[in-house]
Amino acid sequence: DQNNIYKSLAKFLRVKEENLIITSGIDGSIKSIFEIFSDPGDQIGVLSPTYAMYQVYCDILRINLVPIGYNKDYKFSEYDLEEFLEKSPDILFVPNPNQPIESCLSFDELKTLADKCNNKNCFLVIDEAYHYFGADCSIPLIKEFENVIVLRTFSKAFGMPSIRVGYTACNKNIMSVLSKSRLAHELSSLSIAIAEYLIDNFDQIEKYCNSIIKSRDLLKTELNS
Repeated sequence: DQNNIYKSLAKFLRVKEENLIITSGIDGSIKSIFEIFSDPGDQIGVLSPTYAMYQVYCDILRINLVPIGYNKDYKFSEYDLEEFLEKSPDILFVPNPNQPIESCLSFDELKTLADKCNNKNCFLVIDEAYHYFGADCSIPLIKEFENVIVLRTFSKAFGMPSIRVGYTACNKNIMSVLSKSRLAHELSSLSIAIAEYLIDNFDQIEKYCNSIIKSRDLLKTELNS
């Protein structure tokens, strides 16, 4: 029974249950978006280098993946982005923060990007796998833009990749299409129980994330010196 996990997650995120669908990690979300919203030959963009499965799914589905690279200052290339948006693109994936290059867009920058994509009838998919390590939350954008999809996971900040719990947040119009691909049972009862426990004890997650952030900052300081 997944009713409680949906209620807990909606309350935790301050959205409606109709705006959420639970998936097998973020990877399950990415796969569904590719399968539902793209066709062979479509133009799909992603910040690059990044998570390898974007390229894998594009190869399988015969989609043109357009890499949006980085400058020497580790900021993604505005030129590459503008050039991509002129190609009548279908989807732009923005991991925020990204990895292995730790770029991170602010909420205002994401809002501007959402508007640019909207003008081109392009979906903006914000991959927030590493959100709790210092990025702005983009979920409020789903109330303002119909083209914005936000992906989250319990694998990173929550430290539980083995339970394979992720979720997608978007407006109800997009969700009415995405939800048609949902599995009969998205999670096992064990995964549900662990996810609910982590949500109910989020203060422990915050302590965990803060310790990682402090360690990261210390490491960067030492390396710079």
